[in-house]
Amino acid sequence: MGDRSLTEEAWEAFEKSVIEYQGQPVGTIAACDPDIVALNYDQCFVRDFFPSALLFLIKNRPEIVQNFLEVTLKLQPKTGQLDCLKPSRGLMPASFKIESRHGQEYLKADFGDHAIGRVAPADSGLWWILLLRAYLISTGDTDLIRREDFQEGIRLILELCLV
Repeated sequence: MGDRSLTEEAWEAFEKSVIEYQGQPVGTIAACDPDIVALNYDQCFVRDFFPSALLFLIKNRPEIVQNFLEVTLKLQPKTGQLDCLKPSRGLMPASFKIESRHGQEYLKADFGDHAIGRVAPADSGLWWILLLRAYLISTGDTDLIRREDFQEGIRLILELCLV
């Protein structure tokens, strides 16, 4: 094991999984294994980020969780109806990744199109709401959840669930 504990090694690996968008940490990638080339391991999955987010909240690093909540909310379609070719209004992406084009960073959402099983992310919105609640309990930041864009995002998720 050497001079470092397994906990220190695990934390270092965890820190290496953090991805940044426009200079801000916004999530963690699915896997950091350089020996495995997988279809979407370079993406941040909404469901899979949940336990990571809880750890960030425990470690008093809520800014990563807030950034994640804001970024994924921006990826939520705000218009459109149920259509088999486009994500439905209110649907949260299964995952997202950061892409660079012409020196600019962009967020690319995956609504199940590139996922290994090509499954629609029906649960992503609920994971997002649970994480928002955990963030509120941890930080007491009621201003974030009271923001108009967050209230609209919550409403759209619940509307989609009721459809």
